[in-house]
Amino acid sequence: MTKAIELIRTAEKHPSVQDTLFRCFATADCRLPERAFLLWDGCVRQSAKYDWPVGFKEKWDACPYRGLLAAQGNGPPRTAFTVSGGKYERGHELAHLYDRPTLRHHNLREGRHFTQSANLICTPPYLHEETERDEYLLWILRGLPFLSLRYDPLGAFSQAQPNPYGFLGSRICEVFWP
Repeated sequence: MTKAIELIRTAEKHPSVQDTLFRCFATADCRLPERAFLLWDGCVRQSAKYDWPVGFKEKWDACPYRGLLAAQGNGPPRTAFTVSGGKYERGHELAHLYDRPTLRHHNLREGRHFTQSANLICTPPYLHEETERDEYLLWILRGLPFLSLRYDPLGAFSQAQPNPYGFLGSRICEVFWP
């Protein structure tokens, strides 16, 4: 973990290292969102179908966004990912960089990060499986939204206290609901 965090901190200071990291993961067909977008503050993973809050679909229909996915499985996070410019590839995995146990361990609200586009990455299945075994790789992947969006919910890369949404400084994300 420490070496991965050191690499991301180096990349933050040296654009050539940062560019190399992003090119490397783009070559591996990893896809990140283009901007930070929280679809539903308070939504948490569940096995049953999600019930959209009263007024949610009406607000969605009135906004310029399209592509609201079925309210089941990874539908809400995938909607957040695609609305934020992320390119989802069928057959790939949409992974949460900070999962429920990690968020709970650090006393962070899962519902603030589950449909947060900055917490999502679309990877080929083999790479997703590897992050479950390789902590170094997982921390490098966590570092990519830190570099591009200033998303650092644990403060691990910046050694600073993030805002309640996991971003540094004055960086904010668009919150769709509520």
